[in-house]
Amino acid sequence: MDIDLASNPVLPPELERIIFEMAFDTNEPHANSRLVLVAKRVRSWIRPLIYSTFILMHSKPFPNMEKCPDFIDIEEICQFAHNLVIGLQLYLSSTAAAPPTRRSCWGKIVARRVWPSLSKLSKLRRLSADIRHLPSKQFLSATFCPHLTHLEIRQPSEDWEPEDLISLTILTHFAIRISTRDSPDRLDYKRLGAVVRACLSLRVFVLYNPFEGIPSDAEDLYAAEYRMVLIDISLFSLGHWKRGEKGDNDNWAYAEQVVLMRRAEYFIDISEDARVTDSIYPGFSWDERLTEEGMEWVKSSILSELLE
Repeated sequence: MDIDLASNPVLPPELERIIFEMAFDTNEPHANSRLVLVAKRVRSWIRPLIYSTFILMHSKPFPNMEKCPDFIDIEEICQFAHNLVIGLQLYLSSTAAAPPTRRSCWGKIVARRVWPSLSKLSKLRRLSADIRHLPSKQFLSATFCPHLTHLEIRQPSEDWEPEDLISLTILTHFAIRISTRDSPDRLDYKRLGAVVRACLSLRVFVLYNPFEGIPSDAEDLYAAEYRMVLIDISLFSLGHWKRGEKGDNDNWAYAEQVVLMRRAEYFIDISEDARVTDSIYPGFSWDERLTEEGMEWVKSSILSELLE
């Protein structure tokens, strides 16, 4: 037996790579920097994972565009980024003029700071953002708009028109949040319902509701549209968004399951005098709203994560 090979076993590169990727801490990507020191080949595997998500916030940004060491090439690591988190007080300097997102974005879009570059990201597929300061026509002019599959509007602009959604022909998931500062009847639900019906590719429509009840027009839409899901505002957070980016169950995954349940008629019909109370949240009383078959289905699905 070759002594060198016996004392220094060499694994196939494919297996080696799997081992290092399994050792990677997805919860704290930047904490994996020591792994890149093992070997050049390991560095080439790990760096794309470390820089897969850019967190550009005023507190603890990663990477810190203003204080990046000289040995880190910003343009190089931008090619690794798939996700972008934008903080409310973010100011992009000239060194970060081209946001690195390839697939998804979460945050508040400030037109004069981020939008000129963000709008050119043709590979963006999922967007969750506050667009209150972004005119509707400007938003629709973005290169990525025709390619969006998931759109979550945290706060629409004053001139936002529901009909804008019809032009997003491959949109499968749409969500809109009612702000606690607004009246829940700010939206025209009859008009929104007509648009949802016209969006043939749409599979899920989520309404984030911070109030105990919803307007009667919204209840009518909920009763008529099985693709509509009510989710409590407590599940609307950066943390849940990041769960989805890591491949874990997120709000979209939960909503998809509820749509399947509504199609299967697992929810118990409520009386005409009762208000819709199906906003999903951790600890939701499924047993009070589902048939026996539906309850068994929940227990075996990912929605069991929201059981008490």
